[in-house]
Amino acid sequence: MRTKNSFINIAVSFMSYAIIMVGSFVVRKILSQGSGLEIVGLTETFTDVISGISIIELGLGIGIVYKLYKPIVEKDWEQISVVLCFVKKCYRIILLSIIILGFLSVYFVVSPIESELSKLYLAKIFILYIIDSVASYFYYYKRVMFIADQKNYVNNVAHLIAQIIMIVFQIIVLKLSIPFEAYVICTIGSKLIENFIISYNFDRRYKNINLNTTNRMQEIEKKDVFVKMR
Repeated sequence: MRTKNSFINIAVSFMSYAIIMVGSFVVRKILSQGSGLEIVGLTETFTDVISGISIIELGLGIGIVYKLYKPIVEKDWEQISVVLCFVKKCYRIILLSIIILGFLSVYFVVSPIESELSKLYLAKIFILYIIDSVASYFYYYKRVMFIADQKNYVNNVAHLIAQIIMIVFQIIVLKLSIPFEAYVICTIGSKLIENFIISYNFDRRYKNINLNTTNRMQEIEKKDVFVKMR
């Protein structure tokens, strides 16, 4: 079963990458032709800044996966619940940190930019990119379970579906010359769709997991997680 899951993960990942790469290339070409290179440059700048802020996540989602291998094999649902609740709590802190740092950096990111666009408009676009980044971390603890259970293809399929929907709507937005804000909102909407699909599949597959458990991960295990992350 694990070999089969590994093969499915690889096949779905490859297919998703190919489709998304082609779609992204088409969207980027239409964007540069319709909105100009200035907008393309701004999107890259804002994306780079948000990526820098998001480094505070420190790979926690991947670092915690190894803590789930043993309880998954043993079908220890209580321990799985404890680990996922810990991840859920950590990501709430991460989300709050990204929001705070993002809003604090708006002035310092927008102010140096020389553009015909107003500073207020640039700030609004940057805030939308912050929201987009935050949206990508919703239900991340549920994604972690699929990764640990060698069912990452569920995450990839959800991502593929959401990306296809996003690409279609972004092309429509660009072709109809709808304000650029709608272009960014499409990416936020795709993240929400992806989160919904992942959450739905998690709730359907893992009914034995109690995400409201009152048990907590032991301090020594928490320290081990952060040591492994470093």
